Amino acid sequence: MCGYAVPAEPGSLAGSGAVAELQELLRKRSLIERELRLLRLRLAELREARKVLESGRPRKVFRGVGGLLIEVSVEEALKYVKDEEEVLEVRVSSLERELKEVSAKVAELESRLGLSRRF
Repeated sequence: MCGYAVPAEPGSLAGSGAVAELQELLRKRSLIERELRLLRLRLAELREARKVLESGRPRKVFRGVGGLLIEVSVEEALKYVKDEEEVLEVRVSSLERELKEVSAKVAELESRLGLSRRF
C-alpha cells in the first residue's frame, strides 16, 4: 500500500469519513487487481490448453471432476476450454471496467482531500 502526505490543517477533510472512504476504495482496488492477475493467469493456461488440443497431438484427454480424473474426448475437452475462456474473458472485461471506475474515484477523492503520494 502507498503512503500519503496528509495536510495538517485544522478542520481539514482529513479527519472526516472521506479518509475512510478512500481507504475502502484502495482496498477494493487492490482486491480487483489481485483477482484480475489470477484470472489472466487462468486465461493464459486455458489458451495454452486450447492450442495443445487444437494441434491434434493428444490422443487421450483427462478432466478433473471432483477428486477424480475422467477421460473425455478431445472435442469435449476443447468445448469445455473454449466455454471457460469465454466466461473468463467476460469476467476480466467486467473487472477491468470496475477497476477503471474505482481508480477514477480514488483519484477524485485524493484530489478532494489534497493528498499527494509519497514514493
